[in-house]
Amino acid sequence: MLRLKAKYRITSRFAFFSVFVGFLFWSFFLDSHSYIAFKRHEKELKQLKRVHEQHRISIEKNRQRLKELSENNGDLEKYARERFYMKKRHEKVFVVMEE
Repeated sequence: MLRLKAKYRITSRFAFFSVFVGFLFWSFFLDSHSYIAFKRHEKELKQLKRVHEQHRISIEKNRQRLKELSENNGDLEKYARERFYMKKRHEKVFVVMEE
């Protein structure tokens, strides 16, 4: 009888261990909230934060440029001519492209 209990004790330990390993495998690799998915989302979040910071800097530069252009009409005309190739009547504009 004692020998029979020892046999069941070993198999029950093995069963608990198997269930525990199976649970860890499931939670780390197969679940929708797995560790791999967590790392993937964390990487994506870091990338989105970098893009957000770049856009914030770009917006700040554009606000500064808009402020400068609204204060001085000479700069506004220069900016329009350079950027949008605007011209006055009876004026010819030549655009030189570098190769």
